[in-house]
Amino acid sequence: MLSAFEIRVVYLKESMREMKETLKVVEIHTDELDPMKEQSKEYVAKALSFNMDSVEVLLNIVLGKPIGKNDAFEARMTTMKEENKATVITLNKKKIKELEEELVVCRAVMGKRVLSATLNREIDVLM
Repeated sequence: MLSAFEIRVVYLKESMREMKETLKVVEIHTDELDPMKEQSKEYVAKALSFNMDSVEVLLNIVLGKPIGKNDAFEARMTTMKEENKATVITLNKKKIKELEEELVVCRAVMGKRVLSATLNREIDVLM
């Protein structure tokens, strides 16, 4: 029969095993969260930077200060226009590719129908 001390040791070992398993699960989830944390930091930094630029331009306008960042604002607008243009071009390329694939399918289907109609005509003529 096990003494009370031995029972406690067994219980403690079981608790330690369960704790190690729990720790492994926590480490896995922590590893999954690390990239998300970095992405969140980058997103917040970009958002704050954009907001700061906008607020600074508005303050300059409201306070009547000469807008020294007008060139920067125009450059940013030009960059955004170029990014939008690039996005539209990319989307157009994707749509053209999809339409070309559809055209191939339609040609194949129509080719089978024309061949079928031609064969049917030849059979009618032969009869």
